[in-house]
Amino acid sequence: MLEEVLARRADNAALQALIASQAERIAAQEARIAELERRLGLKSRKPRSSDGLLKPPRVRSLREPSGPPTGWQKSHPGETPRRTATADATLDPY
Repeated sequence: MLEEVLARRADNAALQALIASQAERIAAQEARIAELERRLGLKSRKPRSSDGLLKPPRVRSLREPSGPPTGWQKSHPGETPRRTATADATLDPY
């Protein structure tokens, strides 16, 4: 009978130690979650790499194109060399 009481006390002490270690772990995780949520809410003018987890979207140039694209005029027909059935000359690549 005395042995059973001592065994139960040992089991209770082990369970109390387990509960205490789990409570410490939970407190550490809650602190980490609070820090991550705080960092998620940051929005500053620091460089993007140090802005935390929430980064503003990247914006391309807001300028409008200023006219026609560079290159040939649209009215220019352009010329492309065409293949013929008989070649005037052949070149040896080597």
